[in-house]
Amino acid sequence: MVDSSLGRPPHLQDAPDGSDIRRDSSPIIFGNSIELRVSILIFLLSTLVLVIFSVYDYSSYKKDLMAELRHLATMLSSKLSRTLAAPVWDMDHKAATQVVEIEMEDPRVLAIVVFDVEGDQVLAGKQRRDDWSIGDYTGQFSGFYITESNMLVERNEYIGIVEVYISSRFVDQELARNIRNSILRTLFVESILVLTIFIFLRRILISPLITLTETAHAVTNQKQYNLRAASGGNDEIGVLIQSFNTMLEQIELRDRRLKAHRDDLEQEVQVRTRELEL
Repeated sequence: MVDSSLGRPPHLQDAPDGSDIRRDSSPIIFGNSIELRVSILIFLLSTLVLVIFSVYDYSSYKKDLMAELRHLATMLSSKLSRTLAAPVWDMDHKAATQVVEIEMEDPRVLAIVVFDVEGDQVLAGKQRRDDWSIGDYTGQFSGFYITESNMLVERNEYIGIVEVYISSRFVDQELARNIRNSILRTLFVESILVLTIFIFLRRILISPLITLTETAHAVTNQKQYNLRAASGGNDEIGVLIQSFNTMLEQIELRDRRLKAHRDDLEQEVQVRTRELEL
């Protein structure tokens, strides 16, 4: 036994019955501890869940943007089939070009071209250059795009075809921006989630186990069976700690009885020795 007069470490206190109680305010020990393993597990699981949600969010957002482009192509070709019918019928190239230029102000529009009814002759057309400025239609452009065409009808007669090309360039930029925001949002949510779960688990699971482990080490190394681990509540951890404390109480009681019996034997031997000497 260690003499109590030498003082106790700051994380021990004397119980009213003379036993020592180990508080659960001892520092966290990393390395191969359960705390480190639980932290890594929480981090990996939360990362996996958030990555899955981010991929789903990215796919849904991309699908919505592409649907919006297809809708734009359909609506614009339908609109131009009506507004270009009269200029094409009147062979007014200038008016048709002006209509095309007005619709090209939308940066998502890659090109607009008007063909004759056979589709051989270009009646009017504009397209984006590499620097995204507007130039004359050449039919040579790259990148992914959505196309939609409509017939030009005037006085119940087919007079031409309008084709609309919608670029996905800004969709890619928007998706890249969405990915950056999603990564930042994921990291923020993950940090809050991991911290919250870690604090919760540390309070109800890790700290009581660390306390129990340190108490067991002290009992093993110092043979101080009067130590007690702080109660962990009424859950499974609490029952484990209570059972451990009960075991220590039984061992301590056994040692006291053995010591008392040994003292009685020594006293009896001394008495018999004195009697023999007389």
